[in-house]
Amino acid sequence: MKIIEEILSASQSDTVRLLKSRKARNPEVCQRLLRKADQTILSTPRDGLPIARLGTRLAHSLPGYYPGAKCLKARSFAVLGSAHRATGRYDAARKAFELSERYHSCDQCRADLHRRRSYLCYAEGNPLNALDEAELAMEIYQRVGDQNGEAKTLVARSMWRYLSDALSIEEALEDARAALFKLNKDETTFRIAALHNISVLLARSNSLLRVLAALALIPRLRRHLKGVEKISVERAKMKWFEGNLCARARLFGKAEKYLETARNQLIELGLKHDIAAVTADLMKAKYPDRNGIRAACRTALPFVLPEHADMLKAILTKEDNLMTLIDQLREKATCGLMPQPWTFSRLRPGEV
Repeated sequence: MKIIEEILSASQSDTVRLLKSRKARNPEVCQRLLRKADQTILSTPRDGLPIARLGTRLAHSLPGYYPGAKCLKARSFAVLGSAHRATGRYDAARKAFELSERYHSCDQCRADLHRRRSYLCYAEGNPLNALDEAELAMEIYQRVGDQNGEAKTLVARSMWRYLSDALSIEEALEDARAALFKLNKDETTFRIAALHNISVLLARSNSLLRVLAALALIPRLRRHLKGVEKISVERAKMKWFEGNLCARARLFGKAEKYLETARNQLIELGLKHDIAAVTADLMKAKYPDRNGIRAACRTALPFVLPEHADMLKAILTKEDNLMTLIDQLREKATCGLMPQPWTFSRLRPGEV
């Protein structure tokens, strides 16, 4: 839709004018703008936030007599909350979700809010609360017959089930597999997420056969990345995961290559916690190559948070207990990772 392109490419003053124009102030334009925000949040979160803000402004400029105006306001705050959560603004995310709750007037909005809120619960370190929110969303989606919403929630629930109880691996696998069958064909990111979760859960096994089975899913995952931006969260996470899988299979040369590619993409995306965490995984793959570990440290240093930089400097200067220091860096970095539909990143590299 041409008006969407005009809004996104306009200067700040022109954007204000366009949002007030008659051709912009209609529910279909608002829906498409919010959909665009959602898609962008999943691939490049920092670019998705301004689009979500525009969608929220547009939703609140719609006259109340338009069909679905109230639901669009609810959805706009829900999308804005997801954007804040994906960029680490958890307080702002919580506030946006609360505002969404004030406006929602249908079961669909309520289910969508519960599903999005589950990711915030996970980000704040509460996988059990995340599971509760996903269960509430699932119950509503099933009641209203929204199979695609149910499938998206299954992707999330497969994560929360495992992360809240490591013994739930088979149930988590069942959720991820069911999601693949129920997702709409155009839900590329969530299809990648479901396949990724299956791979991670298989790799979590101590069985080398299951690790190899997870590696065998990689070509299928790659096919789903066709059309996705070359520098995107999906591609970076995919390379990161593939690198850790290769390390599990003791294919260390391939592991280093994939992890370096993931790190370079994450640097371009500006995801500081992820850069520190993937650097820790890369150093583990390079161990005991001291020069390789130093090179990985130096590359990451300008792009990480100060507390992670201090830990990298310690790894650069110390000769003893290297693996302990690397594990500590990974542990600290993963506490702040931005959860996405495909993210099992809080798992340690030895567990992936």
